[in-house]
Amino acid sequence: MPVLTRRQQRFVDEYLTDLNGAAAARRMGVSYATAPSAASRLLRRPQVRAAVEHELARQRAGARIDVACVLGELARVAFFDPGRLIDAAGQPIAINALDADTRAGLGQVEITETEAMGDAPARRTLRPRAGQKVRALAVLARYHGSQPSKLQHSDRIQATK
Repeated sequence: MPVLTRRQQRFVDEYLTDLNGAAAARRMGVSYATAPSAASRLLRRPQVRAAVEHELARQRAGARIDVACVLGELARVAFFDPGRLIDAAGQPIAINALDADTRAGLGQVEITETEAMGDAPARRTLRPRAGQKVRALAVLARYHGSQPSKLQHSDRIQATK
């Protein structure tokens, strides 16, 4: 591990909190106005960058998270098929009966409970919502080197002619 000054080590420790250089500099006592430039200067130093990379690698190893794991989870969200929430008869499938891939594609499940009123019994309604499919697709596209959101000028001109 590279040798750092106390100030550099403090920055690395603060930076690892949220990976936000300006916020890390502000937590060190740097003024709000100069924090972004101070963070930029520190992050350009090879020994600071090496320390950050070393600590991030150590954290990833401890958490057993690698690129394949992250890409797999992104793919589950990106390619989520809402049709897998419904059975052949058109009825919703209970969430605990869904396979792991389908459950992983869900962003959240909203639970609504109603009280019994008269003859109507109390009800619990589960409303699953898909994860952020477009965002997951964009991240996967960037990772694989394509950016579908960027339209080239020549494409736009040809399309209008």
